[in-house]
Amino acid sequence: TWCPSLSTQLGKVTNIGVGTAFPGPAAKFHVEISSLSASAQMSSLATSSSEDGIDLATFDGKTAHKWKTESDPVMGGQSDSKFEVKDGYGEYSGTCRIVPKLKAPGFTI
Repeated sequence: TWCPSLSTQLGKVTNIGVGTAFPGPAAKFHVEISSLSASAQMSSLATSSSEDGIDLATFDGKTAHKWKTESDPVMGGQSDSKFEVKDGYGEYSGTCRIVPKLKAPGFTI
């Protein structure tokens, strides 16, 4: 069976998601991402050579990506989030709040 190379397969990735879990706690959150990489190996990417993997996103200004967030848009959700690129990393932060109609925490992605 023919299978394209890893770089060919990963070169077609158009979306990657990061978000708060549901159900999760209502609280502030802050995540700093230095890069997003993938590898065909099960080993840690920190120890893999560049030949084993591919960078999906870096935040060093070499590639431009469009980043967006979405916060529990249904049933009166009041969570909020933002994504900014600064100082060589991606910063995803916000607050997951209680959805009044559900009396439970909402979400962000």
